[in-house]
Amino acid sequence: MKRIIILLFIAMSTTFSTNAQLPNNGFEDWTAFGNGMVPNGWWCSNDSVNPASSYFPITRSSDHYPNTIGDYSIRLECNPSLSNWAGFAMAWPGTYSGSDHPAFPVIGHPLSLCGYYKYLPQNGDMMDIRWFLYKNGQPVLNGYGELLSGTAMPNWTPFRIGVTDSSYSVADSARITITPFNWNGSIQGNSVLYIDNLSFDNPITGVDEKSMENLSFTLYPNPASDMFVVNINVRSIPNLTLNIFNNMGILVKTMVVNNNLQQINIDDLGKGIYIVEIRLNEWSKKQKLIVIR
Repeated sequence: MKRIIILLFIAMSTTFSTNAQLPNNGFEDWTAFGNGMVPNGWWCSNDSVNPASSYFPITRSSDHYPNTIGDYSIRLECNPSLSNWAGFAMAWPGTYSGSDHPAFPVIGHPLSLCGYYKYLPQNGDMMDIRWFLYKNGQPVLNGYGELLSGTAMPNWTPFRIGVTDSSYSVADSARITITPFNWNGSIQGNSVLYIDNLSFDNPITGVDEKSMENLSFTLYPNPASDMFVVNINVRSIPNLTLNIFNNMGILVKTMVVNNNLQQINIDDLGKGIYIVEIRLNEWSKKQKLIVIR
């Protein structure tokens, strides 16, 4: 049975995590582009390479991290022997304009960009990961961060890039750029950079199937009228899905459970017997709920 994983995001005073705003943050979704591929939701150098080319600087890699989450990462490799776009490895969310314009929406007040990387530099190259915040299309003062490093990291390594000033004004959008070379410099060698599982503020980690099998939950009050509380016996397990089915097996309510103790509003449900399901990928547990009026 496929190993079960948990995405450990923490909601930021909203009903869903700001990480949901990061497009294709785990680089799981790709589209064929001639002889190569491009990551969905991201512009990359491949978009400016002849689709019939035999070399693309951006590739989908099965070397990913955490290994219990997803199947792929993004791999960027420069080639200084090529003078066209095929020699430059760079990627950012959105379209071509996303290199210096807002590329995707954000909600809340993110303070850091997190993720995992591997880096194999050549000839003094320096990897460059940047993120910038915007409000109404304009850059937020001190709302940016950068990781510029020439240190080789042959194993997957977590990173956290804090915003320059945590007291910045509220943002509504952001952009990210990733390159295996210094954005303000030039390409020095065939440097390779892997990136996986980007998130805001809280790194994405995995929990194995054995931990999930020990999970249980209770519902109270039961019978319930306008609300009930779901109490899960494990802490820090956000982004489980809670489904409610009627006695015909029809899904009548679904939501994300971000806390081990969470109140569920059911004043829109009629009197009767329902099944409450807690689900994560292939794993699920169910309990009966009686609704009275």
